[in-house]
Amino acid sequence: MESKQKIHLGSSEIIWALLSVIIVKIVIAYTQNTTGVAGTASWIMMIFITIIALLVFYGFIALMKNFERMDIIDISKKHLGKGIAQFYGVLVCIYFIIRGSMLIRQVGDRIKFVSFKETPISFVMIFFLLAAVIATYAGINVIINSSKIIVPIIVLMLIVIIVINIKTDGFVYLYPILGNGVKSIFVDSIPFVYLFSSMIFFLFLTPYVKNTASLKKTGTKLILIGGVFFTATTALLLTLFPYSSSKNLLMPIYLIGGIVSVGEKLQKLEAIFLVFWTLAFMLVLSLVMVFTVNILKKTFGFPDHKPFILPVACIIFFLAILPFRFVEVNHLEELLERYSAPVVFGLPYIILISANISRKIKKKKVA
Repeated sequence: MESKQKIHLGSSEIIWALLSVIIVKIVIAYTQNTTGVAGTASWIMMIFITIIALLVFYGFIALMKNFERMDIIDISKKHLGKGIAQFYGVLVCIYFIIRGSMLIRQVGDRIKFVSFKETPISFVMIFFLLAAVIATYAGINVIINSSKIIVPIIVLMLIVIIVINIKTDGFVYLYPILGNGVKSIFVDSIPFVYLFSSMIFFLFLTPYVKNTASLKKTGTKLILIGGVFFTATTALLLTLFPYSSSKNLLMPIYLIGGIVSVGEKLQKLEAIFLVFWTLAFMLVLSLVMVFTVNILKKTFGFPDHKPFILPVACIIFFLAILPFRFVEVNHLEELLERYSAPVVFGLPYIILISANISRKIKKKKVA
């Protein structure tokens, strides 16, 4: 992201990095909202949401295929004008900053609740933020390379948790199969496509991959892998806990990890899980920051992204400490996820469709 000539991102690198975003969503109790919609059919709902996410992503790729190695800011500047590019660039950065602040507060509250009950929440958040600032100064390559080491371990842990905790006698909790009804699965669930909001990163990755065709394959793999984990973990929670209690669990995957034991010598693996999930969160926060500062750099034509790092970090921190109660943080996070669709999905479609129309008009004038 620092330079198109210096950085080329491969498929596996992008998948491991963005998979950390999905994993953090899984750990931070996303089922509290999803199971409340479809009930015992939440796992079916996740399959449907995955299909919707794939269709949305394919739409992005189809609209970007005429603009090889150009991200959405480049496309906006060339075909719609600098004003549109700056408007969308600033809007995306605001989204990333608010998303980062809510994320650091949510994770900070949970870490404090689990392990550091006497530590002020501000100290916990500063620790995370400092790590993200250092990673952002180091650059996207450091973050990507770190994800290739950390994320596979976390994926393996999730698989272990799922496999060890499968109990056939818990399948009774999946009934009724259609949960709260067909409408809840296929209509009311559509807003939950935000679980795949990480696809917004793909709008800014095109200059750093071989072509949009390779990006399409990468995105497809990521969404399918994410869909499998969302579906499997949702089904697992529903088989381990009755629906009425599963929707009220705090960090359910962490809770399940805490009851995993391997043999007599290795008991209660939650401490190990907590370390690696904390590292995953640091990766996500670092990704949010590095994309934010680079989008700001490109949007306003600055030669370097580094002057933006500390101001962005300070804004994230001060926004994070504003909500005083845990319930307020959860409510704000839910509102952000539900109403961020225009920024993540809507505006990009409008911009890309408009840019394609503008491109065709220009070609006709030249002809």
